[in-house]
Amino acid sequence: MGRWSSTTWAEWNQRARSIAAFLLERGVAPGDRVALLCSTRQAWFEVDVGILLGGAVTVSLYPNLPPHQHLAQLRDAGARWIFAENPLLAAPLVEAPPPDLEGVVVVDRRGVLAAPDERGRRALDVDELREQTSLPVLCLADLFDAGRTRIPGVSEALDARIETLTPSSPAGIVYSSGTDGDPKGVLLTHGNFLFEIDALAEILALGPDDEQLLFLPMAHIFARILEMAQLRVGYLTTFSEGPAHLFEELPEIEPTFLGAVPRFFEQFHARVLRSLEHQRIGAMATSRAVELGVEVAKKKRRGEPVTLGLALQHKAAEELILARLRAAFGQRLRFAFSGGAPLAPSLAEWFGGLGVEVLEGYGLTETTSATHVNTPGRPMPGRVGQALRGVEVQLSPEREVLLRGPNVFAGYWNRPDLTRLVLDEDGWFHTGDEGVIEDGLLRIVGRKKELLVTSGGHKVAPQPLEAALQQSRWIQKAVVLGEGRPFVTALLSLREEAVEAWARQRQLPVDLRELAHVPELRAAVQAEIDAFNGRVASYERIRGFVILGEPLTVGEGELTPTGKLRRDRIHERFQREIEAMYPSAG
Repeated sequence: MGRWSSTTWAEWNQRARSIAAFLLERGVAPGDRVALLCSTRQAWFEVDVGILLGGAVTVSLYPNLPPHQHLAQLRDAGARWIFAENPLLAAPLVEAPPPDLEGVVVVDRRGVLAAPDERGRRALDVDELREQTSLPVLCLADLFDAGRTRIPGVSEALDARIETLTPSSPAGIVYSSGTDGDPKGVLLTHGNFLFEIDALAEILALGPDDEQLLFLPMAHIFARILEMAQLRVGYLTTFSEGPAHLFEELPEIEPTFLGAVPRFFEQFHARVLRSLEHQRIGAMATSRAVELGVEVAKKKRRGEPVTLGLALQHKAAEELILARLRAAFGQRLRFAFSGGAPLAPSLAEWFGGLGVEVLEGYGLTETTSATHVNTPGRPMPGRVGQALRGVEVQLSPEREVLLRGPNVFAGYWNRPDLTRLVLDEDGWFHTGDEGVIEDGLLRIVGRKKELLVTSGGHKVAPQPLEAALQQSRWIQKAVVLGEGRPFVTALLSLREEAVEAWARQRQLPVDLRELAHVPELRAAVQAEIDAFNGRVASYERIRGFVILGEPLTVGEGELTPTGKLRRDRIHERFQREIEAMYPSAG
């Protein structure tokens, strides 16, 4: 497409050292915090490495969070400087800056929005930003220019600073998702990062010939580890231009591996189904081809022989259908890695039938990303694999997953009280997740604090049910309810693209609020719910649902930056809709 550019290791190193030298000149000491607010791009990683080279601690902020949350995290961390992607992102943070903030560096000189913000602004440049604050505002390019002519003494001081770093030196503060309350600053060390990238590179057999297409938010620990491993292994990273371009970039870049959250796999699955909506024969043939692929994959996992008849049918399906669908990823993909949230086992099976190996992993911000992962050549849908070498795992009597190892965090920033609740005296981290170990492989069955207990005494784990519901062509997010209630219900937000296409075909207004009440659409969703109910236990069946007229969002506090549900906020906001599903409860 003619828009890609390359950077050499030498150029990358020079830029990172320029950032580190700038921080030294500004008096940033080892252990001081420097915030980074930027989308996934090369500059994010250059700045991150520069901060770490200077001995400082990177405070990674999600760009899609509202400014008041950014400010709260800046104040909590005591950040001295912030690197922001553009003046528009920086503006709300410097009008009344936190007391420790000394200055701002913007990556781009100008920020532009697709639509006006709450102040009616569409754009803001660096000079306009300077007029709005007394803090110094610099541009990243100017730091790079200064780095080329910096006096030798600064470089020597930087080398001396690097030599003082040890595995126990603090390296990052990542604010956890906060599904059970306000985000907490997870303090990670250089040793945490080094262990994790070595362990993952080993188990995934990554090497210099590999290439990843990186599109996950860099503020998330999963993406950061995938990028840091490049420094250790030497593979190539291509940065996506963003989710809107992803399905154009995949066949062009042809990565050998990629990391994604379940939402990506759901979107791909939905795209395939939409493309076949008006092709009855094509849809049937595709479904049968994938079924054959799933059957072959299952037999190979069990070590069972593939009969000649099945092999011939699968070969024909591969040549006529599966290879064509798989080409959306290019021709070089070895595996895709799924993390950040549970992946529905049936969806992993579907991709396996397609010939795309999806390796699910498990881990938390507090464990520097993965503690378990399925290995290439041995995907196990529904399970998250064996523990990484050096990571210990055990289950409490209540089946809570406990973890210990070099990747377990140092504690919550400024919150020793919270640290003591999850990190015991023997170094075991209490995850809050419930699991079982089957044939040496971990399977997560639910979240300890999120387990629903109906008024009839049935215990219902909502996460697997929600993951299954979200495979529907209609349902983007499902919130399963039922705590203390006589039966299980759900709040559903719909996939905008699917619903809007459905509405246009019927010449109906393309408005989610109105469409949520259209009987024909509700009947289509009900059919999906009925099919789902036929696959679960009687006490897990969805006996009532509400279609929301708007998507759940990070901005409204209903989702974490990684797409996890914030159930307390959802219950608060949609209390009226929830009560309407239980009319006799009052």
